[in-house]
Amino acid sequence: VKYVHSLMKTAKIREKEQDIVYERKLLKERSKEDHLYEDKEKFVTSAYKKKLAEQAKWLEEERLRELREQKDD
Repeated sequence: VKYVHSLMKTAKIREKEQDIVYERKLLKERSKEDHLYEDKEKFVTSAYKKKLAEQAKWLEEERLRELREQKDD
């Protein structure tokens, strides 16, 4: 049972990391195409803002966890 829980936890972590990588990739692509849409309005949904906030929170938690692990070593 512990093994399954650790696998599920690892899978969730990997999924979040992959989402972040995908978002960064999209952001780079958008920045390359910004000159095409300079005169257009940009819309950001509340769900997307929420997702970005959750990602930022998760990244900060991971950074703090890594710092604690380094400190403990």
